[in-house]
Amino acid sequence: MLIFRRFSWSCAAKIRSRPSTPEGSILYDLLTTGASKHQDINSASRASFKNILDESINYLIRKCTFLKIPLPEQLSLIRRDWLCVFLIKCALSGLSPSLALNEQNEREIYEEFRNMTEFVQNSRANENELTDIISAVVFNERSLQLSRLTQEHQLQLGNILLCVSEARRMDSQLLSSALFRDVELPIRQTIKFLQRMASKNY
Repeated sequence: MLIFRRFSWSCAAKIRSRPSTPEGSILYDLLTTGASKHQDINSASRASFKNILDESINYLIRKCTFLKIPLPEQLSLIRRDWLCVFLIKCALSGLSPSLALNEQNEREIYEEFRNMTEFVQNSRANENELTDIISAVVFNERSLQLSRLTQEHQLQLGNILLCVSEARRMDSQLLSSALFRDVELPIRQTIKFLQRMASKNY
């Protein structure tokens, strides 16, 4: 009887060695491990996107045309056009980071953005042509020299121009939420960079 009791307590101890709470279940471990992996992927992707955003804003604020307009107009331009520049810069970076998003509307707009980025990446346009497209869309500068290009290349650049213009009509705040978890990050980064430039000039 004593042996049986010891055996029973031993088995019970092994059974109770894993907590009975949800946090101690195998299913919980699997779910939290998956969630942790998604969180790590998202953190790395968002860090990459933030670097590209900083590069995009720096590009914009260093344009002479941008610096000549008043601050309210500068911020209005950033709100309207940061995504156009960001799209081109993402394409030039060659990156296509993954994001695990729970909200369907965020997944849909991010997928649309990735498709647009891949379209530009798969084009034959070079960096100078793509930055010329930014100038054409954002600053109305007609610097694209289409006459010396083949008709096929002209058509391709025209499609990229349409793609970048289409980015203007996207819900930039929703995409900003998906990319950065911060709808005001483009504006806050712009103000920070402008303040930094002003302090250097002072």
